[in-house]
Amino acid sequence: LWYMFFEVREEDSYDTFIAYATSKDGLKWEYQKVILEGEPIQSFPYIFEWQGEYYISPESYRDNSIKLYKAKKFPDEWVLENILIKGKYVDPSIFRHDNRWWIIASTPENSELYIFYSDDLKGPWKEHPLNPIKKLIRGTARPAGRIIEYNGEIYRFAQDCSNYYGEKVIAFKIDKLNEFEYKEEFVGVVLDKGQFGWNSKGMHTFDAYQIDEKR
Repeated sequence: LWYMFFEVREEDSYDTFIAYATSKDGLKWEYQKVILEGEPIQSFPYIFEWQGEYYISPESYRDNSIKLYKAKKFPDEWVLENILIKGKYVDPSIFRHDNRWWIIASTPENSELYIFYSDDLKGPWKEHPLNPIKKLIRGTARPAGRIIEYNGEIYRFAQDCSNYYGEKVIAFKIDKLNEFEYKEEFVGVVLDKGQFGWNSKGMHTFDAYQIDEKR
């Protein structure tokens, strides 16, 4: 069974919540229910598994924090595990590299990129000394989905908001990442507005999932 988590909005309201749908084949989806609500805006449901447990870290910048929820009963019962970082950060992306946990996040203006790291998922979290990694750059700062490792290389996806929100999703290869350094190189455009019918009005997130070792 496939699970898809996404942002939903109440009609005639700007309040958004996190819900999920299920599918047997990845093509036909059935809406299930809202799983996280109670705050003015929650979006960007970043889900990952660690040591047999499922976690989700949605965007909650209106609450001035990056939060971590743990599945009490996957996929529809979640409890707040910890507040990882205080501050107004959008689209936080959590991943593990070199025996450390890392968070890459942007600011609501989409123009700055920040990195945090910790030896433990629950914290305490430290700011990277080079923060902000990117400053006043709307074209490459805001995260656009899961950080992935492929063939021994780490890739991050970013929202190109150079001209307008949702214009493109682009990819970078992270060449160096430790508690003192950060280097990346541009790989290319992953998705461009209007490239497919479904993204004619733009797009927000690219979440790559490797089905097997060959694909």
